[in-house]
Amino acid sequence: GEGRDTREYMAGVTQVLSPLAILQSTVTVSRGRGGFDDPYKSTLTFYPDEVLPVLFPDRRPDRRNALAWLTRYRRHFPAANGTLQLDYRFFRDDWGIRAHTLEAAWQQDLGERWAIRPALRYYTQSAADFYAPLVPRPQPQVLSSDQRLAAFGGISPSLRVSLRLDNGFTVQ
Repeated sequence: GEGRDTREYMAGVTQVLSPLAILQSTVTVSRGRGGFDDPYKSTLTFYPDEVLPVLFPDRRPDRRNALAWLTRYRRHFPAANGTLQLDYRFFRDDWGIRAHTLEAAWQQDLGERWAIRPALRYYTQSAADFYAPLVPRPQPQVLSSDQRLAAFGGISPSLRVSLRLDNGFTVQ
């Protein structure tokens, strides 16, 4: 039942490089205070000297300040009727998380209404300072076993098909 207040500030710039290419960069800063705990998560820990497992609640810091920097490049190739799309995003916060996302895609127009967009995305993230899959002794003040706060990474392929309707809507 604890409230949270998060304020975000964003600034960006877009530069037209040529009639066929554009570069966009945006920085977002967020400052949050309040309840970041996840009341529905707990850590189940087994200690060698305990008969039964022990359950600890998720406890996170009551503040979170973050910075995200997104840069996008778009280049249209008229002869191929397609557009190269490159995105890079850097994220950091005062919980110790550092993340990098790199995505490359090709938007291929198939006539006036249809388009297909294959993409490949790479993501990597460091763990939050207070992340632990098990609870150590002595128990720290802040600790979470939420896997979204763990270090991880991966490569994800994707495929998007789009249909532009006559009324201006797009179905993907």
